Amino acid sequence: MIMNEMRNRVLLAGLFGCSLLGGESMPPPCPASEPGAAPVITVTPSVTTPEPVSPLLFSGFIELAFGRSENVLAEMLFDRGFEVPDTLTFNKGWCSFTKPKPEMEEWWHSGYEENRWYLWKAESDTASEMKRLGGGYWPAPANGKVYVAVTNKSTTDPVCLAQDGIWVKPGLAHSFSGFLCDGTHFSADRKTRNPVNPEICLFPERKLDGPALSSVTLKVDTAVFERYTATLPACAYEGRATLAIRVGPGKRFSCDMLSLMPTNHVAGLRKDVIEAMKQVPASVVRFPGGCFASFYSWRDGIGDRDLRPVNQDTFWENVLINDFGTVEFVRLCREIGAEPMLCVPVMFGDAENAADWVAFCNAPRHPLHRKAGLDKPLGVKYWELDNETYRLMDAVTYARRCVEFSRAMKRVDPSIKIIMNCYWNYHPKLQEMLDIAGADVDLVNNRGGDIAELRGDIAALADYNRKHNRDVPLCHSEYRANSYDLPVGKPAAGGADGLNQPSSDAKETILTKASRWAYGLSILCDFLDYQSFGGAFRFANFTNYTDGWGENLVNCAKSKAYLSAAGQAYAFLQRQKMAWPLAIELPASDQALRVQAAWNRDKTTLFSIPEIRFLRHRDRLPAPPVQPVSRPIIAQKIRITNTTPIRKAMNPAGMAIHFQDCHSSSRTLCSSSSPVLSQRSNRRLRSWRSSDLLMRPEKMTGSMGNFSGRKWTLKKWNVKMNPAASKASSE
Repeated sequence: MIMNEMRNRVLLAGLFGCSLLGGESMPPPCPASEPGAAPVITVTPSVTTPEPVSPLLFSGFIELAFGRSENVLAEMLFDRGFEVPDTLTFNKGWCSFTKPKPEMEEWWHSGYEENRWYLWKAESDTASEMKRLGGGYWPAPANGKVYVAVTNKSTTDPVCLAQDGIWVKPGLAHSFSGFLCDGTHFSADRKTRNPVNPEICLFPERKLDGPALSSVTLKVDTAVFERYTATLPACAYEGRATLAIRVGPGKRFSCDMLSLMPTNHVAGLRKDVIEAMKQVPASVVRFPGGCFASFYSWRDGIGDRDLRPVNQDTFWENVLINDFGTVEFVRLCREIGAEPMLCVPVMFGDAENAADWVAFCNAPRHPLHRKAGLDKPLGVKYWELDNETYRLMDAVTYARRCVEFSRAMKRVDPSIKIIMNCYWNYHPKLQEMLDIAGADVDLVNNRGGDIAELRGDIAALADYNRKHNRDVPLCHSEYRANSYDLPVGKPAAGGADGLNQPSSDAKETILTKASRWAYGLSILCDFLDYQSFGGAFRFANFTNYTDGWGENLVNCAKSKAYLSAAGQAYAFLQRQKMAWPLAIELPASDQALRVQAAWNRDKTTLFSIPEIRFLRHRDRLPAPPVQPVSRPIIAQKIRITNTTPIRKAMNPAGMAIHFQDCHSSSRTLCSSSSPVLSQRSNRRLRSWRSSDLLMRPEKMTGSMGNFSGRKWTLKKWNVKMNPAASKASSE
């Protein structure tokens, strides 16, 4: 390969090596190359897109009340308003289980726990009680429909209102708050004659009869609910703990809207979650749904969070306390460097409501800014017009509603970008919908189509844009791997699969599949295709960014936040910074091989070639059998700046790469001769080192958070190319 950009260095990084074991539902791949033969990949200098890959491509999605989206918050208490029913809150239609207990599911972590409030008392105490009250006309709770009343009828022993599952870290103090009173509720006087002094304590989990790790005493001297606050001092303990509100013999109290947060929170958000999200940054983050958005009242999510309305009936069959509203969401986006994207209710909302939401976010002044504590606009650019509106209206009616909503919203802020949905049964009406609403929308969203359908949409939009002098790109606001028929099946019997424990023979679920490495690698395949669309495809919002019952990029366990298998794969491809895809010729007999070659945005310094191969386990091969490939999947990143053709082998995976220029048919960068390989294996994740190339490993390691402590290693080699030498030499 001869290019003007080539100078005198090559950086070759074998970054991601793992074999995938596909399930029987995977369509059989074409036969691979003959055993022992290296597949020949020809990279041409032809850029395949008229504009570079969108810098917004890798995006995310957070849906309220789905999974555990609230785990991004620093709030440590489950059901802090006592509103959650006694049964599990998991949506039964989406979140299905295959194991005897939910915590046995492969995707489970401590962030999914539902630690219920309980009354701790002495064994001899049979009279003291904790009651969940409310739902009637009076006495009224501080917020919502329910509060808790605790009565200690013992004459000798204390009782505790307690919740387990609190993760305490050494050196961190905790802020406590809540609405409390002496239990009277009815009084002409604000102050009570019988004050109670509850002690707020942290104990090692379930060890409430021993010494407290940390404690502080309140003086509750009101007959009606008032907010009380306190700070629990830091301690040296790390691990699971129990929060307890302890009162002495003969005392009673009522409480509602309790809160416990570590003092290192960032505007109410978990600091460790923010750092984990930064490891897999999303350019545009969608909120608050999804299906949930169709019923969302944005005004319920602003103001004092202890006084926000409690939504008892949500789309996902969950009680929503509304701690995570518009302001908190936008703050999260700003912390991780993302653009917020709001999904507006259209089916069950009107254009005036949507326009007022735009005004609240983007206008210099709004009547609710003071209530929300805002001193400047939030600046939200992207606005999607509802989700799955085909549930209520036809495509033409929806397109006309898009015109109505867009015009009302852009009268408030003409700079915003409006997204019109066109997927599933709307999709055949794309051209008609563009004729109606094309002049009033800025992006078209297809979140139901396969790669071929998306490619057709891009062609249709290109034709529309030419005819109407517009720039309306495509996006995908709710991305999950293009098809669950991709190789996301069970691993081999007795084998482990990256982040998870060995799979049982139980029926697979979407969530189990989505938590695996195989799913993560199938994501890479989709995004290589999305990159081939160039800038005509703006972004894909991964479902979900955090805790979506296993289908997510970031897991927010109580002890720490860490990337899932999908998150590791997503972050890996992001780091390649591919912007200008090049035409590639692959062996016709090796269609299981997925390769992308691309320049970075300025076409000067970085050249990337990620390669992904999907394999079947040899015991589950269809007839005729597919020849198994001995080498692992390798993703390569190559930095080439050499004016002299590179002729020597650089082939840690036994793969021949040819580069074409405009003046010769091809020149070989990687010869087909196989160098001597040394292997370092970590289960199915391997690092390879070519001793023949005299490569020197440099520091570049990564680990994935999981329960078993498995790690995978990234290796990086620098190879100094001397144009006059016959072989490479190490630095």
